[in-house]
Amino acid sequence: MTKSQLRERREYHEALLKWFEKMSECYAQLGEQEKLSLDTWDAMRSEGQRTCDWAGWEKYIGKVPSPP
Repeated sequence: MTKSQLRERREYHEALLKWFEKMSECYAQLGEQEKLSLDTWDAMRSEGQRTCDWAGWEKYIGKVPSPP
């Protein structure tokens, strides 16, 4: 792996960690209706989807960072 690739990978991991921190902070601030929406979606989500895949996050914290 080149230095450039390593840097991109490290930057991606840092951005992803920050995004997860934002997700956690956001959840604490969600209203009851939004929490219910997330909980309902989470209980019915498809195999392979994760809680972080909920579309509602994007309007609050942006899209999850994409890997390099």
